[in-house]
Amino acid sequence: MKIRPHHGVPLLLLSAAISEQVYAQVTAKDDFGRTPVDQTIVINVLNNDEFTGVQFGDPFVSVDNGESGLKPADNGVASVNNDGSITYVPNQGFEGQDTFEYEVFENGEDYGTDIALVTVYVGSGGITSLLTGDNEQETATMLERVCDPSNSENISPELSAACADLSGLSNEDLALLVGQITPEEILMTRRMMSELNRGQTQRIYSGQKMIRSGLNPSQLVLNGTSIPLADYKGGAASSDGLSRIGLFGTVHIDQVEHDSSGLESGYESDSYGATIGVDYRLRTDLHVGGAFDVVTHEVDYDNKGGSLESDVYSLTGYLSWFRNELGVDLQLGYASGSIDTRRNITIPTDQVVTGDTDSQQWNLSTQVQWGFARDAWTLTPFLRLDFISTEIDAYDEQGDSAWLMGVGKQEMDQLSAALGLEGTYALSYSWGVWVPGFNLSMISESNSDYSPVEFSLLGDSSTNGDFSLRPETEDSMFYEAELNSVLIFAGGLSTFAAIKTVADYENISAYQFNFGFNYEM
Repeated sequence: MKIRPHHGVPLLLLSAAISEQVYAQVTAKDDFGRTPVDQTIVINVLNNDEFTGVQFGDPFVSVDNGESGLKPADNGVASVNNDGSITYVPNQGFEGQDTFEYEVFENGEDYGTDIALVTVYVGSGGITSLLTGDNEQETATMLERVCDPSNSENISPELSAACADLSGLSNEDLALLVGQITPEEILMTRRMMSELNRGQTQRIYSGQKMIRSGLNPSQLVLNGTSIPLADYKGGAASSDGLSRIGLFGTVHIDQVEHDSSGLESGYESDSYGATIGVDYRLRTDLHVGGAFDVVTHEVDYDNKGGSLESDVYSLTGYLSWFRNELGVDLQLGYASGSIDTRRNITIPTDQVVTGDTDSQQWNLSTQVQWGFARDAWTLTPFLRLDFISTEIDAYDEQGDSAWLMGVGKQEMDQLSAALGLEGTYALSYSWGVWVPGFNLSMISESNSDYSPVEFSLLGDSSTNGDFSLRPETEDSMFYEAELNSVLIFAGGLSTFAAIKTVADYENISAYQFNFGFNYEM
């Protein structure tokens, strides 16, 4: 998963423009083949490869020659034919799966190259022998049960016709169709709710942090990071000068890219939202309050596989107690939302499958921190515990496809712990104040009731169309690091910038860039 910058950077755009002129203009795509035991197969690997730019002639194909570094076939021999196709001869008596790599050389103005993997299934296996991902194999096993002639009385006419079409598909199209039928896009919804809750909880903690600084929380929160302005404007106000009621608000934008795995599809997502809250001071060291948060989440799946949209509304109450360097915060919240899904199936014709459902979530969070201040430095170690209980209602898909699914109820209870350190350093200048800062944390997740999602093929009245898919598991430990900078100018203008990265999160390489400003009237 990669998190894209929130704003375009001219230098990055220049690098992208240069790379277009330097790197390969050919994309080699993985291929699949199937052959009986002791029989040769010819695979036209160039059929699905993509070439751009001016081509001077036919491309060149090569396989392992002992020196190329390409992966050779382990249980057979692969050789290149004059037309660029590859002949694979399995070893005598071998039955099972074999793989090898080939490299294609573009015969064009850029002379680019690319490498792809060829998977050959030797034997009499069914549809499952074409797939490598665990969840796709689960779907393939279900299809073999549903489309077996003994099950013909239990399926709809539309599904019967779709099953008949399977026998006329090439290995490549059949593997592609099974991947499109597999509703693995649905599996990320519980993780989405967890990530949205983590961001919302952090935004409210930002307001509580300013309370501990002796400030009215309506002063400044930028992109989820609180800035104790009063400390940089001549010291915090006394408790007698503080209003009992304060308002705070944030606006946030997140962009994420998730790499595909053997269990879940790759996708890109964008979320936009805002938080507004009100705080009431019971006494100088005790505050209570509430916050309302709204988030819109948009997901686009890789290879035009479909999309997901979700609107989530949450209401959170909180309590904040602090004395000297010690602070303790507590939050309790409830969220409700809607989820709309769309899956695209393109084999043998374009089909659109849609669905809609609702989500609910309870969350409980507590954080303890201890601040150290010396000269312009402020260092604050913290420990945070979050518990969420998420439920996504069951629903049936709709559309013009024979492969419509019934999606079972999804539940998840998750406990996460974060241990971290944040720090700031205030520098005063004639034009204002510069406050660089950092935040380091290590986070551990633990899920219970995170069972596989149950599905059923709606066109089958028997239990043959029932199957389940496993989501990716939680990460036992990952890390977040952020560098930020605040510029506070005379007249009330403040600007903010930050870069954040996530490390050791499975299938994730995350980078986030934040920019913002605030103006006090």
